[in-house]
Parts: sequence; structure tokens; C-alpha cells
Amino acid sequence: MTAISMIVFLSLFSCCLKQFLFIFIFIFHAVFMNKKILAIDDETVILEVIQGCLEELGEMKVLTAASGKEGLQVAQAEQPDGILLDVSMPGMDGLEVLQYLQDNPETRSIPVVLLTARVQPEDRAKFAQAQVEGMILKPFDPIALAEQVAEVFGWQL
Repeated sequence: MTAISMIVFLSLFSCCLKQFLFIFIFIFHAVFMNKKILAIDDETVILEVIQGCLEELGEMKVLTAASGKEGLQVAQAEQPDGILLDVSMPGMDGLEVLQYLQDNPETRSIPVVLLTARVQPEDRAKFAQAQVEGMILKPFDPIALAEQVAEVFGWQL
């Protein structure tokens, strides 16, 4: 084999190897990483914090919705692995959104965690009756959020 043919062979081999590795990493990442979370909250800042923390610290893909109505549409279209749902929103509140999610055959199996600042006993009793995975209290610790979300949903980080 001449030097030129060896260089051409190594160049082609290197290119194919790079493509194979790229495809392998892409598939591995898609299959074994990144839970897809839908965060529904009317406060833009809260959505930005949730998205930043879960994507950077938890390697989760975060979809966001700024209202209950938008959240229902995104949940049905995207079928996330879990939903973080604010309880107190104008228009359709979180418990109404939860009822719609549970009534819809396409979304009823998606686990939901409530985000709330309400800690009164009567509120806790109402939330306990709702069929949810759990609650995360606001204000939450942004650094611990990814671990907290994974724990409530029963996922490994």
C-alpha cells in the first residue's frame, strides 16, 4: 500500500468512525438520558429557573407552558414523562388542569407533581386527595430542584 493510499484509507476510516460515534452518542443520549418534563406556571421567572436548573443540573428536557390551557395542549402533543404543575394560576388553576389531565385518556397516565406555596392544613388536605405523585413547596432551592424532582417522580439522575 502506498503512502497516499494509506492516508486516504485513514481519512475515510476516521470520518466513518466520527460519524459512528456521533450516532452512537446521539442514540444513547436519547434513550438513556433526558426525562422530558413539562413545567406549567404563570410566572415566567419561575419557568426560567425550573428550565435552567433541570436542564443544567438534571440533564432533563424541559417544556414550558405559561397557562393551564397551554399546558394541556403541550401535555397532549408532547407526552412528557412528568408534569410540574403550579396550583395557583389565573384562569384555570392547577387543580382544574389536573382534572382535565386525568379525564383525558391521552394524558391521564402522565405523573404530576404540584408546585405550591400553600401550606395551610386545609390546602394540604385538598392536595392529598388529588391523584399526584407529590408536592414541591415554593420557594424551592434551585440547586436541589433536579434531585427533588427526580426523587418525587422516582427517577435516577
